[in-house]
Amino acid sequence: MNILSIISIALISVIIINLVSKYNPDFSIIATVVAGIILLVSIVGYFTDIVDKFEQIVSVTGINDDIFSVVLKVVGLSYITQFSADICKDFGVNSIAQKVELAGKIAIFTVALPIVSGMISIVMDLL
Repeated sequence: MNILSIISIALISVIIINLVSKYNPDFSIIATVVAGIILLVSIVGYFTDIVDKFEQIVSVTGINDDIFSVVLKVVGLSYITQFSADICKDFGVNSIAQKVELAGKIAIFTVALPIVSGMISIVMDLL
């Protein structure tokens, strides 16, 4: 699916959500979540293309697969965290959005910790 299709889906969703929210605000929450899921499913193809390119880079350069795996996990966690926090912000629950962002940051740091510790070990060996 190309970017124009995705933008079209997003704009149509916004119009529908705004119309629905005037008559039934409770249903607008469901419509917003459904629209977000539809958009995410629409862009999955882009992620597979990106992963394929990264795998080509890893095979050509000989980078450790563990590093590649961590990078993909960090990117995935950041996208999921941002998407979830944005939904919370859309519904005016900023305090929950901040907690989601904090949880995402902690999860990202936890996933990246092996790389950080490896870098520290390399630096310590050089000293």
